[in-house]
Amino acid sequence: MWRTTNEKLHCHRLEAGSKIFGVPINISHWLVALLSPPARKFLRPMDKIMVEGCPVPMTVYTFDVLQFPVNFCTAVMEEDGETQVAVDFENDPQFANLQKGLHPAFLDTARNAVECYLAGEWEEARNIMTHALIQKPQDGPILRLLGIMQDQQWTCPPDFPGYTVMDGY
Repeated sequence: MWRTTNEKLHCHRLEAGSKIFGVPINISHWLVALLSPPARKFLRPMDKIMVEGCPVPMTVYTFDVLQFPVNFCTAVMEEDGETQVAVDFENDPQFANLQKGLHPAFLDTARNAVECYLAGEWEEARNIMTHALIQKPQDGPILRLLGIMQDQQWTCPPDFPGYTVMDGY
């Protein structure tokens, strides 16, 4: 159950953010920090956002799923039949298969684009994002950031804090 009302609010906001970012999965940096490095390799940051009720900016991530098999992640049990085997993100091919068809360089390209955007290097971010859209056309998070930059005539404001303030999120 929820420990605090704020935790519940943040989870509802992440779920609602799916429409804003155009992805089915939004994950906060707090959850990402709890994941193993092999699990994190499948994720990419979409933006760093400041939302009402949260005192610090939150980096939001997604997991690009291109294929979702019917029997995905069926529990594997130890020989005793009682103990579930831990998920092995590093060696279990079913996790990599979720991203089968994703351009091999896309995750790194998208990560670099967001890093440049957050650092205020918008010209470089725009170039990288344009390349990312060749690798994965119509990517919601990339199109969203391009829209933000376009609204600012492609020039990072001098007072850009390194995150996006999201009213109504």
